[in-house]
Amino acid sequence: MGLYPLVVEKPFGLPRDAFVGLVGALTLFVSGYWGLHLAFYGPNGHVGPTTDDRRPPIDRRIRTTPRSHTAPEPKATSARRRPAGRMSWSNLIGTKTLFAHCPVDARKGDEVMELDGKIALVTGAGSGIGKATALALASEGAKVAVLSRTESEVSKTRDEIAAAGGEAIALTADTSDETAMRRAIGALVTAFGGLDIVVANAGINGVWAPIDDLQPEEWDKTMAVNLRGTYLTLHLTVPHLKAAGGGSIVVVSSINGTRTFTTPGATAYAATKAGQLAMVQQLALELGRHRIRVNAVCPGAIDTSISDNTASRRTDKTEIPVVWPEGEIPISGGEAGDSSDVAEAILFLATNRARHITGTPIWIDGGQGLLR
Repeated sequence: MGLYPLVVEKPFGLPRDAFVGLVGALTLFVSGYWGLHLAFYGPNGHVGPTTDDRRPPIDRRIRTTPRSHTAPEPKATSARRRPAGRMSWSNLIGTKTLFAHCPVDARKGDEVMELDGKIALVTGAGSGIGKATALALASEGAKVAVLSRTESEVSKTRDEIAAAGGEAIALTADTSDETAMRRAIGALVTAFGGLDIVVANAGINGVWAPIDDLQPEEWDKTMAVNLRGTYLTLHLTVPHLKAAGGGSIVVVSSINGTRTFTTPGATAYAATKAGQLAMVQQLALELGRHRIRVNAVCPGAIDTSISDNTASRRTDKTEIPVVWPEGEIPISGGEAGDSSDVAEAILFLATNRARHITGTPIWIDGGQGLLR
């Protein structure tokens, strides 16, 4: 009896062939429409995927609560959007914006700026990974304090951000100098009123030499910049993240000391990078109660100028002779990565998309560390 409409001569007054065709067309239309709806809006009716249907959509709007530990009733606000056709920092640093982190408003065709209303500090922002990261954060609406010990370099970074329509200040300090860092962080808070994101990137390769040749002052210099500098950066900024009710810290470590240990003579450097990752994982637990996430990115070979800060001596005495005929970076045929590859990962960790990630190292090495 359930098949009655299909076996009668004229179901619902229509010829049987016409009725069957109509049912088929309606079925295709409904399934096609629902498939497109899921693809664009997800099962919860918002743009982009979620990891758990029970969780609310990621809030990509600007901060809606004051910078305090107690949060009163939120007030309505609208997200600032990048005008269509405007040059973005992603273009400047040579990367394409991923759909996942720049959802498109179907009504306006504009990209949502995820970090609108946020304030960021990037150390070592005069070149390389630090500069690319500052540009990436600014491209998503963050106000950025760019810090370096070289005033001319960091001023250029600030000017590039301003030229693209962003807001930035340049700070000059040696991250291992407590007095200089206190002054710089004070200037940041005075200018912007708070802090939400900290990227501890400043560092040097130092001297690479056999342990019996490496001098105490050379060891101390690498420790001062890479470990003391990271400590001072976090020591002076964490109180402001606590006052903001939470935030994100990203420490730029390395595959050396965390995933590979074969770089000739790099004992001091590897020790500092291992130490940075230990700090990240220790602090992830300590600061979790304050809603502060702490993560690390661990780059492999990246096309930057950090080698200018490297002095090598008698490394042939510590080198392990290994040859990779097709290069030691599998995913790129031996080609080094770009600063923007690291900047994109840091941007992700700084946003609310990484809200459940803390104490985690991300190796950005194209598989290099797995070979070495």
